[in-house]
Amino acid sequence: MKKSKLGQFYTPEYISELMSELVISSEAKEPLKIIDMTCGHGSLLKPLQAKLVNSYFHAYDIDSKNIEYLKQSQCTWDVRNEDSLLYEFEKEFYDISLGNPPFIKTKVTPQLADICERNYSGKILKIGTSIRAEIIFIAKYIEATKIGGRVSLILPESIISNEKMDFVRTYIFKNLRNISIYEINEQYFDEAEVRTYLVSGEKTINPDLKIQIGTISKNGQVNKIKTVDKKHSVLRADVKYLSQIERFKALKEKYTSLGEVIYSLDRGNKTKKQLEHDKTVFFHSSSFKEFETQDISLEGCEDLMQRYNAKHVAKKSDILIPRIGRSCHQHQALITYGNAVITDSVFRLNLPKKIAPIVFESLQTEDSKSWRDIHSKGSCTKLLTNSDILNLPIIGLNR
Repeated sequence: MKKSKLGQFYTPEYISELMSELVISSEAKEPLKIIDMTCGHGSLLKPLQAKLVNSYFHAYDIDSKNIEYLKQSQCTWDVRNEDSLLYEFEKEFYDISLGNPPFIKTKVTPQLADICERNYSGKILKIGTSIRAEIIFIAKYIEATKIGGRVSLILPESIISNEKMDFVRTYIFKNLRNISIYEINEQYFDEAEVRTYLVSGEKTINPDLKIQIGTISKNGQVNKIKTVDKKHSVLRADVKYLSQIERFKALKEKYTSLGEVIYSLDRGNKTKKQLEHDKTVFFHSSSFKEFETQDISLEGCEDLMQRYNAKHVAKKSDILIPRIGRSCHQHQALITYGNAVITDSVFRLNLPKKIAPIVFESLQTEDSKSWRDIHSKGSCTKLLTNSDILNLPIIGLNR
């Protein structure tokens, strides 16, 4: 799937075919009104055209070259060169709304602020700041669809899994029923830096309580289908998280969490570059790979605690884990001797001496690594938050 300068990703045929299957209702009667607000070359509409020959197709796009192509190749469509973020679409007008909106940021205008406020529970945006275009498009697509109509959108993982996007998921769950959220393997999207999801459902004023999750294979088949509660999906709705939610619930019930026994969880306040400039002994996220064992002896002396805040200095019995990195869930280190200043990319776990070995052993288990992997945020470089670490179950320390 290729990306344009406008943040557009052009959709492969097998995804377009699957979307057409998801939005055509057995009760639907032609002619239907069908829209794609970010149509590109019309790849999402073409499979529907083959199945709904007596329906009306409305294709909008900001790229004039795309519109010129469609005017020549699809003479029966209503094709318009418009910026769909700003264009006023008629509300509850279309029977089927589908799209692959651009993955870009856009500046908040009074019009966009109004869209957010009326759709996202009074969410107030400051004019002139930026917002993800996908957030606006989700609201516009759903607003434009009739009650009982179908919506299907390709969205980036951030909308599905970022905990700060819970207001978007709440809006989707409130306004759609029979929802499916299917992960599209990122390797099938050339140049796409993010994992993508196909979200489909029926517009409603009576939302249901469940959603269906799964993964899409290269031939367009949906695999690993599972039904989960919407209430569990507001925090995160990605397949990786929801497929493990029962397992993690059991671990939390069985084992004590790190936050219940830890003295303090600290991170450094200086970057690697700053500490290199200080010419001091430091420990960075890249340092984990420099040691052959996970029991680490540091070269620094106790005088580091006079030069730096003591909570930013690793000492004997401390456990260090990466806060950020591509594989931050894989590493941990137990300090057996010496001191070092930790960078802002490293967490320092200050624990009771009797508990530290148990925690360190727990961190090396597959359960603990899986927890950190799934709770880490980001598509390429991963990030663990304080909350992720404090909620981590200590395998072996039963309640």
